[in-house]
Amino acid sequence: MSLSHPIWRWLLPLATLAAAAALCWQGGKHALAAHWAQSPRAQDWFRAANLEPSDAERWQKLGLYRQFDFENADLNQAIAYFHRASELDPRSPYILMDLAGAYDMAGDPADAEAAYHAAERAHPISGEVAWRYGNFLLNQGRLDEAFAEIHRALLVQPTIVTLAISRCWHSSTDIHLLLDKVLPDTDDADWQALAYLVQAREADASLAVWAALRRRGNAAELTQTFPLIDILIQQNRIGDAWGVWQQALKASGSPTAAAGDSLVTDGGFESDFTNGGFGWRYQPQPGVIVAIDTSRPHTGMRSVVIDFDGTSNVNFGGLWEYVPVQPDTHYHFSGFMQMDEITSDSGPRFEIQDPASSTGQTWMTDNLTGTQPWTLEAINFLTGPQTRVLIVRLARPASEHFGGKIDGTAWVDDVSLVPTAPGAGDRR
Repeated sequence: MSLSHPIWRWLLPLATLAAAAALCWQGGKHALAAHWAQSPRAQDWFRAANLEPSDAERWQKLGLYRQFDFENADLNQAIAYFHRASELDPRSPYILMDLAGAYDMAGDPADAEAAYHAAERAHPISGEVAWRYGNFLLNQGRLDEAFAEIHRALLVQPTIVTLAISRCWHSSTDIHLLLDKVLPDTDDADWQALAYLVQAREADASLAVWAALRRRGNAAELTQTFPLIDILIQQNRIGDAWGVWQQALKASGSPTAAAGDSLVTDGGFESDFTNGGFGWRYQPQPGVIVAIDTSRPHTGMRSVVIDFDGTSNVNFGGLWEYVPVQPDTHYHFSGFMQMDEITSDSGPRFEIQDPASSTGQTWMTDNLTGTQPWTLEAINFLTGPQTRVLIVRLARPASEHFGGKIDGTAWVDDVSLVPTAPGAGDRR
């Protein structure tokens, strides 16, 4: 090509201008279509789709609009738009899933299933496709197929275990089926399922999940079992709760529950408060501080110190634990207290309460005030015919006198509850 020829000198600039004009047109058209696509007005979406008819996402958006717009819903039109989008992008699982959803809403399960199959062929490892198809099958009552699809989804997206167990639980309350067919065989999945079932107060199902966790034999945090134990106690399934507690102590590597024949867990306070299960629970209150103390044990290495700061007439009951017992059984309770300048007429004492009693059955040891050496406080009592758990509490009832503020310090150690033979001093 010789640019000295006048024709080429004219043609080259014209060709360049034409190419530039075409590029500008395409770029401008795309920019205008993108602007219309972001508009809040549906009519602009139609303009965007017509301006760029080969863009599958534009038709997909129109399909969703026609499917879910309450005032202008048109499922047939939505399906047509989804079909057009899938023809332009046949490998998009999202368009195919939207098409399947529209068919399902239109009451056409056969075409919906065909669209889900196409989506799985387009993206065979997609957790979202398996999840949505599994939910479709759940709604169709095809549980075995649904559980298989949801299981596939969870293998890819383990974060949706709680949602999956919720959906499946409403379709089948057979926890063994859900454990075997739906959940991945992992501790994390089982812990999520356990949390959901405990919140739903499904005690039997929760125990089945806990048993699956224990069969793996892996370590567990003691605190993870507290909600399950609390639900079992609230439902008066004390034997089950105590069994979970013992297994949880072992799985977490925590010290064993009690010393000797005593039913009180860590009655010598040699470990920190667990704040759950059958261990000591501490709830802070204004006017009093409770802590572990190594300076003044009765036996062992530690005791509990309770320091009243003199600012209030505190009604204290914030250190306590559940203790499993048997109905119609004689028990001997004992514990040691030491006092240092307790000023109030109402001092700290031990309280044993039957939480299931309709009359609020409660036993208390003697009131101690002033300054006292280590003093044994004891009481014998007989449990009620329905009693299976007691609350052992360190309590200080508020004084009935005007003011009644309490100052001073008390120590507690060697708390014990043991079954005993009937005695004349038994209280009921």
